[in-house]
Amino acid sequence: MKEFTAAQMLRIWRRHLGLDSVRVDCTVEAFDGADIDALITDAMRAWYLELLDTAPLHLVPTGRATVRSTSALANSLMHITVGPEVRRVVDIESPRWSRPAAIMARAGMEVVMSRAMSPYCEWWPWAAVQGRDIIAAPLEESDAFTVTAVIDPGADKYILDQTLVKTIPETLSNL
Repeated sequence: MKEFTAAQMLRIWRRHLGLDSVRVDCTVEAFDGADIDALITDAMRAWYLELLDTAPLHLVPTGRATVRSTSALANSLMHITVGPEVRRVVDIESPRWSRPAAIMARAGMEVVMSRAMSPYCEWWPWAAVQGRDIIAAPLEESDAFTVTAVIDPGADKYILDQTLVKTIPETLSNL
């Protein structure tokens, strides 16, 4: 994993797009055209956020998520809200559990909850995630837990495996 500043990443993008000048004996300035660097920066940020949302976990930064709030719900359910730096929840662990929670989309939560509430079903840890909201079970208010997630380091940092640099587009449609 390598960390790039926004300026370093902009230079890499300019080179991939063929916008680095090869002449060093003169300069050209225009004041009435598009701000190419701003267009590239916007595309660069969108590209990076897409990588954080979809790339394999070993290629993007993961870490412990900041938990903003928790509230106990009925039947050992806990509502957890994580910080805005979280792009995707990867793992939730609690010393109470023998294994990490099974992570699923919030849309499938009703089926899992109905099974979990059955007296004939063994409790196993699970978490339903929608954006930055998580419902996890079985958890009580006093239980400790950690949330691991893909983390956005902010607009000024790009942390990624160097192999992902190859996925920078060679053209921008809005230039």
